Amino acid sequence: MIESLLAVFVLSIGIVGTIGLLVSSMKNSMDARDNIIATNMAQEGTELVRNIRDNNVAAGAPSAFANIPGGNCYMSYNDPALTCGGSPTYVLNLSSGYYAHAGGTVTKFKRKIIIDDTVANQRTVTSEVIWLGAGGIFPNVANCTVAKKCVYVQAILTAR
Repeated sequence: MIESLLAVFVLSIGIVGTIGLLVSSMKNSMDARDNIIATNMAQEGTELVRNIRDNNVAAGAPSAFANIPGGNCYMSYNDPALTCGGSPTYVLNLSSGYYAHAGGTVTKFKRKIIIDDTVANQRTVTSEVIWLGAGGIFPNVANCTVAKKCVYVQAILTAR
């Protein structure tokens, strides 16, 4: 009887340890997935602004930075207008497999595109993405870390 109880005890310790490892592995896997999604969305934010600049150059606009004001902005692949100022909604929705600011299902991700226009013929574009766990507040970019559920990508665009 004692041997059976000891065997059940040892077996249960092994099962509890294995389940703990599985739970930890799943959590780390979901955190890595969220980090990859957020990093790609941050990169997309800078690429969307770069696309406006390139289209302005291709169209022969008087300025490569026409329609690229400074400030806190948002933009999606399906809405080519860069919206800055006012009361922006940075929440990203999932619609047909793509993330956008309108339509679809609300997600835990928020993206803000910060455009610094203080230098002539140059724009510093910072695309910052936060997700659930960040408290819904964008930290100072210097304090943006994966541990705080925040990533950012920064690009310096010049007039061509």
